Amino acid sequence: MHRSQRSRRTPSGPTELAGPDDDQARKEQALRQAEDALWKIPRSLDGIKRSDFNPVALALQMMDGSSLGKSYGEFHAASEQLNESLDGIVNEYYGGFNDSILTFSGLQERIQDASGSVNVVKGNLQRVRRMIVEERGSLDQLYTKSKQLGAIVAILRRLEEAGRVREEIAAFAADKKYLAAAGRLVQDMQFVFDPQLDAVEALSGQRQQLEKEKRELQQRIVDELHSHVYLKSPYCERRMGGEGDAGERPGRARIRRARGARGAGGAEDGAEGSAEADSFAFVEMLLESLAALGGTGEALQEVKSSISLELSRLIDGVVAEAEERGRAQAGGADGGAEVLRDFARMLFARLEAVLEYHDYVLDVAARVDGGARAYALGDVWAAVRGEVVALLRGYLV
Repeated sequence: MHRSQRSRRTPSGPTELAGPDDDQARKEQALRQAEDALWKIPRSLDGIKRSDFNPVALALQMMDGSSLGKSYGEFHAASEQLNESLDGIVNEYYGGFNDSILTFSGLQERIQDASGSVNVVKGNLQRVRRMIVEERGSLDQLYTKSKQLGAIVAILRRLEEAGRVREEIAAFAADKKYLAAAGRLVQDMQFVFDPQLDAVEALSGQRQQLEKEKRELQQRIVDELHSHVYLKSPYCERRMGGEGDAGERPGRARIRRARGARGAGGAEDGAEGSAEADSFAFVEMLLESLAALGGTGEALQEVKSSISLELSRLIDGVVAEAEERGRAQAGGADGGAEVLRDFARMLFARLEAVLEYHDYVLDVAARVDGGARAYALGDVWAAVRGEVVALLRGYLV
């Protein structure tokens, strides 16, 4: 920072006015004047330029008045020239010196401030590091507890869902959606009977309830199976027609179509959208539901044990229907013979249908649960033959 107009004193003494444009020239001139002053020092005083100059020796020599002594006048003139040249240098450079000093002071203050901030940050980082190292165990425990609480909440939510299984299974069963009901029940049982939850005594009631639901659902499926195998369902009557028309009975062709429909999309659309509309597809769904519950073998054993009873009820129903038709028709030998023929056609048509249903049941059971085969078709045929023989003996002997 320079003054727009500065006065300075030159070695010759007069005052000069100078503008800021020739500051550099004046500085160079001041340096040259100092160099000139050094060169103008008399040879007799060259010793003062040396680094090992001894001022005491020079003072003693100047006090010597002989020709061997030094001239005080020369020394005084040289001193004056040096002082004037130094004054010129100071006059020209003092502004820069002042600015440099101020800049250095400001820079030093900022460095000190930055150093203090760095020390503060360093201290904070060291303190945080100690806290992290010391609290790591607590954080691990907190994380573990958080995971445990999350697992407990999930279990409680799952138990709440399992508590609604009875209503959901009842709704599925009402719509004849036994496979969906079995899947829902199996999911809840897998959760409640998880070995990791064995120690939870509060689940014992839930386990008993699910076991009960499983037995009830399995029995209901077996009853539905009996209803179709022994032609109790109205959908079986519509498919098979009880009047002895071979085209309306299931037969081998119907079974082949039912078996072929497995890979083509399952049950057919039937009356009013009922799941029973396609009787054979419904039977297949019942057996798949039993397999999902793990009760195929038990169900087939129950089917086997009830073969004779169900056949007897079927024959009794055919007899009652034939007697009702006989009463409705006019009397006479021809009328009685026609009723007997109708009875024989209905009876053997329905017995054949039952045999074919059993054949289908065994085929599907072997597919969905290969180890479940409690009986064979020969067992059904033996029971049919026994019932027919008993019927003939009762009416003809």
